[in-house]
Amino acid sequence: LNSQLLAGQRWIFLYTGGRNKNGINFVMRNHLNWTDFHRPSTSLRENLLLGLPEAKVDLPGAIQAAVMEQDVGELADGLDTLVGPKGVKLSGGQIQRSATARMFVRTPELLVFDDLSSALDVETERTLWERLFARGQAGDGSPTDNVPTCLVVSHRRAALRRADHIIVLKEGKILAEGELDGLLATSAEMQRLWAGDLGQPRGAEERGIV
Repeated sequence: LNSQLLAGQRWIFLYTGGRNKNGINFVMRNHLNWTDFHRPSTSLRENLLLGLPEAKVDLPGAIQAAVMEQDVGELADGLDTLVGPKGVKLSGGQIQRSATARMFVRTPELLVFDDLSSALDVETERTLWERLFARGQAGDGSPTDNVPTCLVVSHRRAALRRADHIIVLKEGKILAEGELDGLLATSAEMQRLWAGDLGQPRGAEERGIV
């Protein structure tokens, strides 16, 4: 790498294909309790807290940041709804956002995630990235002392637009790195990807919501 990761920065690894995605192996996508059918069902609240005392964390804030507030409101028992083999089966998008809420509950200094919004619709995805990157900022958008550093594996435009540094990977090798505008001007691979759909639903770019 030609750059140093600084506290509070947002780095995105854009994987463009090839055999060696396992070279990035520090992220787990589906690591929630309800994906393990050998464990008993527990409440959504317990799955998000995982032993943390609720009085000492901002659980509602974490749920709101993860764009999960409407889903929780629609559950029969809210946060006390059982999830798992004998409870409610959450959708792929709900599982992703629940994992995000669990991450936010802990207010870590470093956030590492892989394709966080792949199962979300366009509007929810846009809102999620906006709220995620707004964490640690004051009301006027200026950074505070609590800005988390982000390492992201994603090809989503909503994420790439907000990155401080992008690393383009192919066949396990770094093809290019830098800011989005610079890569679009100098990297043929980035230009090719950006000219395609980059995984966005058709028409999303024209509607201005990515």
